[in-house]
Amino acid sequence: MPQDQTQESTEKNSTNQRKVASMQITLEEIYAQVFRKEYYGSVSLRFTIQDGIIQGISCNLERSIR
Repeated sequence: MPQDQTQESTEKNSTNQRKVASMQITLEEIYAQVFRKEYYGSVSLRFTIQDGIIQGISCNLERSIR
């Protein structure tokens, strides 16, 4: 979706920068757990945003039993 030129971007906001860094660390931890031959399942990483600021991050790993 194109950004309206009149709206200020919050991408460089310090809170967003910390949350993005946290998501990157979380993804690395997830990769270490799921990128194995014996892992069957699904992974979701969800972040909620209010007024352009990331408010929360949640992760769910669901393992399938085979």
